[in-house]
Amino acid sequence: TPKNMRVYSVFLLNNVIVDFISAAASMLGTVRMIEGHDRNSLIIIYLGPCTFMGSNFCRICQVLHVHFVLQSTILLLLSFAYRLYVLSTLFSSKRRPTRAHIWFLCIITNTLVA
Repeated sequence: TPKNMRVYSVFLLNNVIVDFISAAASMLGTVRMIEGHDRNSLIIIYLGPCTFMGSNFCRICQVLHVHFVLQSTILLLLSFAYRLYVLSTLFSSKRRPTRAHIWFLCIITNTLVA
């Protein structure tokens, strides 16, 4: 990684890991939702490989997918904020955050989303 991109690469690595887990959970636990007859209920039909493992595994896959999509969105927001911060520091004398600061921010975000 080039020296000026090392700190930003922490965001990229974290986002890759989160998106990979989300994609795997989505692939394993495909869900179709149908509105019930009384319009107050929702019928959930699980499709895909998770059905061979049981309905609880399908629920876990769906929960993991939703959780990691939310986490990916928050990481994307932090990534944009960091890029805006770096662009603003190019024109001033402020110090950029270190890799340790960014790892700490990612870990805090992971625990807050959970």
